This record gives sequence, C-alpha cells and structure tokens, in this order.
Amino acid sequence: MKYGLKRYREYLFDLVNPKSNNGKNLLLIGHSKAWKELPDTVFLQNVNAKGKYFFMMHSEGLHQTRENGIKGATITLTYNDNTKASYDMLLQRDMHDWYTKKWWSCYEEALPSAPEALKRSKCNPDKYKKVGGKDFQKTVLNDAIAKRWPVLQGYNAISTNWGMTVTFWGFKWINPFPQKTIKTIKIKSHKKNVMGIAAITITN
Repeated sequence: MKYGLKRYREYLFDLVNPKSNNGKNLLLIGHSKAWKELPDTVFLQNVNAKGKYFFMMHSEGLHQTRENGIKGATITLTYNDNTKASYDMLLQRDMHDWYTKKWWSCYEEALPSAPEALKRSKCNPDKYKKVGGKDFQKTVLNDAIAKRWPVLQGYNAISTNWGMTVTFWGFKWINPFPQKTIKTIKIKSHKKNVMGIAAITITN
C-alpha cells in the first residue's frame, strides 16, 4: 500500500503513513469477542469540513452474523449549528469482507433521473460502455447511489492460500446538508463484525 493522497477509482483518499503516526493508520471498531478492549464507537472531532460527498475507505471481517441487510454501523455527522444527519450502513450492501474474490460487480444503484445507459448497465463500467454510455466516472458520481465498491485489492499469505484478495471498499454518502460545516463525525458499530476504517474524504 502506498501512503499519502491517492486517487482510487476517481475518488481521493489520504492514507496515513504509520511511521509518522506512532505505528497506527487504521481505526478499528466492533465486537469485543475479537479483542477485549476493542471500542464499538469512534469520534472524530474538529473536522471543520463541508462538501456534497462523504467517502470512506473501509473493510470488515470477524462476523457475528452472515445475515444480509442488518445494521453493521451508523455514521452520524454533527454540524456547526448542532444539527445532525445519520446513515445506517447495512451488511453486504454498504459493507463487505476483507477477504473476497478477485472479480467484483459494481455495487451502485442508478438514480431515477440517471441516463438510460447507466440504468441498463446496472452501473457496470464494461456494460455501460457497450450500451453507448460516455464518461462513466462522472456519470456514476452524479447519477448513482454508491453502496460499496472495491478501491484497493492485494494479497497476503492467507488470501493467496484461499485464492482470494484482501480488499478495501469505498463507500459514498450524499451529505444531506452540504452547505453546513461538519463539526464531528461519529461512527458506531452494532457489534455484528469488526470494521476497519482507513480513510474518510469530504468533498464536492
């Protein structure tokens, strides 16, 4: 993994170099069965940022359940006027495994107002081009709700033995109040898994 400001699938993430941060560059939250002192909530203070999009690079594992569609984590933004906005991340929709197969499908949903090519391709970049779609990256950013997609994949000894990759997933949430300054970010695990958060970007 390369650290610093990097572009992954047209989204920017600033990955902290652990050598400059006391050996740490990943936030872990989840159930205590994995590690006794693992917190279930993380607070990011003095964020002082505003933007239309909330992007997060993350992964998850050590499941307590494989049931789809239940709450894995909740993101809460608190703005400078003390109003709040929240989003529930669901297992298998917004969150996915650290170990996964190399090939992947796009987990984005076209908005009702999206171009017909995006709807017909179900946000798959290869199919989108075949049906005459143009400028996939710009279109999917503005005309789709991203649930999750793989932004970084690699290998370790375990994944190689299993014929799989290790994956960081991207997540996009459209900020309900982009004109407001975000004061704090709270991410709370519902203790169904262990979630690792590598980077968060707030931008237009």
